[in-house]
Amino acid sequence: MLVLLSTLLIGNADAKKMTMTKPYMYGWGASVHTMMFPFSYPPVFPDVRLSEEDGGVVDSDGTITATDLNLNDVNQDLGFGPKFTMYLNKMYRFSAYPYAHFGANESGYRSLGISLEGDRSALVEQNIIAFYGLGVGSSLFWFDQEMENNVDVSLTGNQLFAKAQVGGIYFDKVRAYELSMYVKLALTGLEELDVGNTTYTPSLNQSEEGLTQSLYTPTFGIQATYYVGDFRKITQKKGKKKKGKKKKR
Repeated sequence: MLVLLSTLLIGNADAKKMTMTKPYMYGWGASVHTMMFPFSYPPVFPDVRLSEEDGGVVDSDGTITATDLNLNDVNQDLGFGPKFTMYLNKMYRFSAYPYAHFGANESGYRSLGISLEGDRSALVEQNIIAFYGLGVGSSLFWFDQEMENNVDVSLTGNQLFAKAQVGGIYFDKVRAYELSMYVKLALTGLEELDVGNTTYTPSLNQSEEGLTQSLYTPTFGIQATYYVGDFRKITQKKGKKKKGKKKKR
């Protein structure tokens, strides 16, 4: 994945002509994104395996079994943050998107992450570029909820993800408007589930209590961005060649 991303960033030999003082085009602005699929996220929460001594009984300190947790997943969500983009030339660009992500419907979901992306232009016209690209990133997430018996439940973890996107951008000299669709594949780790005063971590030994393997599916979403910056080169009209005057003999 990193090799493919590097290839997109390096581009062809024209990228070497870019000066170090000023990129071909650049901009920054506000971006928002939301998940379209799956309709509820995650489809499966990590389960808790209790020891035989616990036996699935609710303890006096508020510890309860995973089957009694009934955690609320995310049905509506919104992510937002600043996005920075820089064109090496009209074919290749690099972007960075640090973001905060929140879920509604009492899921108590929130996350902080960053996505680094490289894109290649598939179609270049005056004022318009269609693109496709790849990205990598990382995020920290939380699910903070409260059970009916006033027991606090919190699930935290870290995700490393790969991202693929396609989209289009409309330019207006010092402004640009971008709309894209993306797919994310995430690997989750460092999970902890706090139930009352008890903390559960992943356990591969089935004789020990702890979190069993969690399952996360690919996510599909859309993203919209508004930029300000210098986009004059893509909006310039192709000039006509000046005809030289014939010298009189």
